[in-house]
Amino acid sequence: MKRLLYWIGLLIGITACANPKGEDVLAEAERLMQAYPDSALSLLEQAEKESATYPRRNRMHYRLLQAEAMNKAYLPLDCSF
Repeated sequence: MKRLLYWIGLLIGITACANPKGEDVLAEAERLMQAYPDSALSLLEQAEKESATYPRRNRMHYRLLQAEAMNKAYLPLDCSF
């Protein structure tokens, strides 16, 4: 019984600490945004296909960062994202 409780606690601990999908990429892009918007845009472009599987909140954050990076890099915004 103690083993079962141990494994259940371990499983809950591991899943509770996991970052939602894409947060690491978004955090890195946000960190790069001010000084290196072209690098942030490149990072976001690399994650474009994966971004379709992000939770809605992270997809919207992805689009916001993409628009911000394009603006800072003086690129025309594509309204069809």
